[in-house]
Amino acid sequence: MTYNHRFFRFVIGLCTVAVLCAACSEDDKPIIPLPPLDPPASTGEKVIALVEQNPSRVALVDRITGEMLWYWTPADSDLTAAEQAWFELPDEVKPIYNCKYLLITATRGGVAIIRIEDKRVMFYACPKGQPHSAELLPDGNVVVASSTDGTADGDKLRLYEVDFGQRFASEPVATYPLTFGHNAVWDRTNELLWATAGDVIHTYRYIRSDGRPALVLQDTYPLPEGQNNAHELFPVYGLNQLWLTTPNAIWKFNVSTKEFVRFNASTAANVKCVSSGPADYETILLYPTQSYWSDKLIDTGGRSVYQRDGAQIYKGRWMLNNTFSYPADHQYQS
Repeated sequence: MTYNHRFFRFVIGLCTVAVLCAACSEDDKPIIPLPPLDPPASTGEKVIALVEQNPSRVALVDRITGEMLWYWTPADSDLTAAEQAWFELPDEVKPIYNCKYLLITATRGGVAIIRIEDKRVMFYACPKGQPHSAELLPDGNVVVASSTDGTADGDKLRLYEVDFGQRFASEPVATYPLTFGHNAVWDRTNELLWATAGDVIHTYRYIRSDGRPALVLQDTYPLPEGQNNAHELFPVYGLNQLWLTTPNAIWKFNVSTKEFVRFNASTAANVKCVSSGPADYETILLYPTQSYWSDKLIDTGGRSVYQRDGAQIYKGRWMLNNTFSYPADHQYQS
């Protein structure tokens, strides 16, 4: 599919508006959950980034029309056949660098930064261990959370130095234990990395040690009500809070007070992702209806937000600037 310059200009404009909306929010208090009441679908352009398991694909879709605006498959890259196999079964997508790039991971072992304009893979590595999420650090380096896979590669948090000139990182600069690694989120205000591990959530300081980047474990907080194996961890749009999902619940975690509040949604079991936006955006969820995927994304009341027959969607996120993690002028680090 040829890249659409009109769409690209729209995405940049959409993210700029989103930054202004987020800056207007001053409510930092834990939210008391209410019965789901998402806004109805409205007119205007809204874009969702999603990952699909079959075919293995990253896509941008129009929320209103359902049109697929852009997609990337491993075969669209200049990677070798062996390297393309690392990106089968993609399981994470995060808009980065003012929504001009996507940070992805795949269950078969890969992590990559993809430039939307020309589908170029700007950086990639193969952490293995079933990578399930990644995060961009302030200097442009990347951390990858790998899940439990029954090998020594699983249950790890790996730190990679990113070099857009060289592109491929053969080895991480550091590796840390992380039980059931499924997430990582940079907290720009507090200069912390958040990541869940088993029945706890960790914070890490990002430093340079002997001239090399490193993570230092700082604090650990238990998950609420004896919960375990958290899956999603992602910023609540416009607030100093994080969405967190466990096998039977959705939570909001206030990073200032360290309080968890259970979120009331029509479906809360095994939710793979949660993505919220400005007031006229639904909060979207991926609730698996077959195995660990679904052919649709739903809102918190269970209504379909995006659906395509036969799709195997694993995660979906609004194409909005994430000001919890990244600055408003979020240019790539060359």
